[in-house]
Amino acid sequence: MHNLKQYIAEIEAKATAPANPEAGTYAKLVPDHKTVVRLEQFCRENGIKCIDGKDFHVTVVYSRKGVPAIADYPIRLPIVTKVSEFDLFPTAKGDQKTLVCRLESTYMHSLFNTFVNEYGAEWDYEEFKPHLTLCYDWKSDTLPNKVPMFPINLTNFEIAELDEDWKAGCE
Repeated sequence: MHNLKQYIAEIEAKATAPANPEAGTYAKLVPDHKTVVRLEQFCRENGIKCIDGKDFHVTVVYSRKGVPAIADYPIRLPIVTKVSEFDLFPTAKGDQKTLVCRLESTYMHSLFNTFVNEYGAEWDYEEFKPHLTLCYDWKSDTLPNKVPMFPINLTNFEIAELDEDWKAGCE
């Protein structure tokens, strides 16, 4: 049984499915407004120059192969998770570091595995590491001491055609 908010989120997710089935597919989970506000506040209080909160997300598909059929997959929203630790990922150029919050979620791993194994999505990395990016130009090798201790509520699932040039705007 769905409530109205879940039903609307499902309809919006399907409406954002890529129009060109030949294009690659990108899909993300997006936090609710309260989570965005709390993450932005956490970053301010801990001296983290974060990206714009409207850009917070968790990538679950980044496939050069188009998999538009995932728009029909019944995502169980909201997904409530928590930050397990901070991590540093290299940027596309490799000359800067991306500060991310690693997230605990067997459900996100299950989604990823379904999209890869049943829908044929591709993935360029050795493993799927659910994370939410906070900063694309982290200047230190040292991670912040304190992780956010509040729930991360992911309430929307959005799909789009893959934009392989997106990284240019992050550097």
